[in-house]
Amino acid sequence: MVMKAARNNRGKCSVLVLLFCVCMALTACGKHPGREPIGEDGTVSNEDFVCLSMFGSFFTENYVLYHDNHFRLQFFDVSGKTDIVFCFTPGCSHEEEKRSVTGEVLEKGCIAYDFSRYTVMLQGDYCYFLDNETGEVVRSDARGENRKVVGRIPLYILPDEVFFSENALYVTYCNNYEMIETKDENGEIRWIVGDAKEKRSCGILRVDLADGRCTEVFQAEEYSALIQQYDVRGNHLYFQYSYYDIPYISPNMETTDSSVTIPEGLTAENYWEEMPKHAWYGIYDYNITTGELRVVAEKQQSKGVFLCKDFYAVAREETTELYRYTGEYLRKLDFSFGRGVRSDSGLICNKGQDTVLVDETTGEIVKQSTISADQFVAHAIIGESCYGYYRGESGWSLGYLPTKDFWENNLSNAVVFAQREMTSK
Repeated sequence: MVMKAARNNRGKCSVLVLLFCVCMALTACGKHPGREPIGEDGTVSNEDFVCLSMFGSFFTENYVLYHDNHFRLQFFDVSGKTDIVFCFTPGCSHEEEKRSVTGEVLEKGCIAYDFSRYTVMLQGDYCYFLDNETGEVVRSDARGENRKVVGRIPLYILPDEVFFSENALYVTYCNNYEMIETKDENGEIRWIVGDAKEKRSCGILRVDLADGRCTEVFQAEEYSALIQQYDVRGNHLYFQYSYYDIPYISPNMETTDSSVTIPEGLTAENYWEEMPKHAWYGIYDYNITTGELRVVAEKQQSKGVFLCKDFYAVAREETTELYRYTGEYLRKLDFSFGRGVRSDSGLICNKGQDTVLVDETTGEIVKQSTISADQFVAHAIIGESCYGYYRGESGWSLGYLPTKDFWENNLSNAVVFAQREMTSK
């Protein structure tokens, strides 16, 4: 398998992660109502918005950018409850470009398809893209035109998440396979996926948008190593690194398979009972301004960890502990959460079947929603907008609910985004 093919598959299905405030005037497809993040001079105001990437999409309180089933970039306007194809061309039919059997472009398609292989950010007067096929970091004007390569990530890195902060692009990645450098018939370097590695490598790569310089923020190699969460607060990047200290064996594997090696001291019968004791996590703080990496917590065990606004939560068997990023212990809650909801409002998580908002200074439950997880599963609450998966008439899909309605257990105003269920093309 050639690396370019690997990039295509992953890029189309999951990688459109946008941070900071992204919105353009959709002149051809109808101007969206509500506030305009872009001024008439083309500059962007970041301070009016709280932004979040999730499900390979981009969320703010006022709009969402995401891909539909055709991999077109779509714009959902919260105030108007409308979906618009992200396009600038008057009269565009929003169709994919046409190619010959040799791959030559015969007819240019809608720009919304152009974004299907890009990670995109709009900042100031410029757009920045990460091309998932070539690894190029591209700068353009606010409409995605007049593009110029300003940096490049190594082709052997397959991005998991991509985000932007302080004039730099950050890429989280992991890799289970040996990467073999080779050249094609034109002498261009290609990377081929080789044999599976016993341990997985993972890390965070920083690309300076001013000079294109690449810096490893963090790098590790362990069993099932993974950057699971990240959160940018001011000039600090907080992230969670997790791993196992013994090989992870898929529960689908037959334990009689001779290729499966049960770690010493364990048996096929007790493996999954003992496995949680071999799972570890660490919390790290990367100072974006100074480049300093600080260990907040290292080689810790838990049932789950969740990064919040000013603190992180650690779930134990029956309780939850809250800690500042400085390492200061805050308090203990009398329940163990099952899942956290991304928010700037504090700790929002599950308590049994309900979703609760906890005041970290008092430990008291401030709000509680009893909406069934069979109907709506909240994943992010940004101001007055609650996002998650909603079960509509055609099944589960990415959806929106006013935050007020979520806490009042009212699903009457829920909206399903157009064609968000990911299916084969």
